[in-house]
Amino acid sequence: MEYFGTKSQNTPSTLSLIDSRPSIIGMFLGRGKPQPISEFLADFNHDTVELQTRGLNINGEHFNFELDKFICDAPARAYLKCCKGHTSIHGCEKCEQEGFHNSVLVFTTRTSILRTHESFRNRTDHDHHHDTISPLSDIIVHFISQLMTDVMHLRDLGVTNRFLEFVVGKAPPH
Repeated sequence: MEYFGTKSQNTPSTLSLIDSRPSIIGMFLGRGKPQPISEFLADFNHDTVELQTRGLNINGEHFNFELDKFICDAPARAYLKCCKGHTSIHGCEKCEQEGFHNSVLVFTTRTSILRTHESFRNRTDHDHHHDTISPLSDIIVHFISQLMTDVMHLRDLGVTNRFLEFVVGKAPPH
């Protein structure tokens, strides 16, 4: 996650505070995923709503607060968004295309309806979403552009497995 603060417009100084270093906002260690997700994110959501509403005062200076990006691996991102993961036939995060299995999961390159923040928030593609609404909805997250995709799960692991299948004749167990 990156966070940015900018000085309020109604103060005469042009000072701005920008810290673009990623910050850890939550960690979990245990069997399975933290359940329920709303409880796991409750403190983060509360603090973020308060910072977005009131801003931040440092040494008498007022700064507005906004979240820029969430950086997660693919399984964590799907869990935070409460939607199908990248291995699901309804798992494409950028469009509403349905994949198919041809010994591997395939999404063709033909044109499909692009996902937008509004279509995601309105859950127009019912097959892409789980029953639970993402707790991140409370902090005004742009679900398509603010939750970054990661190349490790979406590209690198698949390419590596294919390469090993080609070289060895069979991919090793996970």
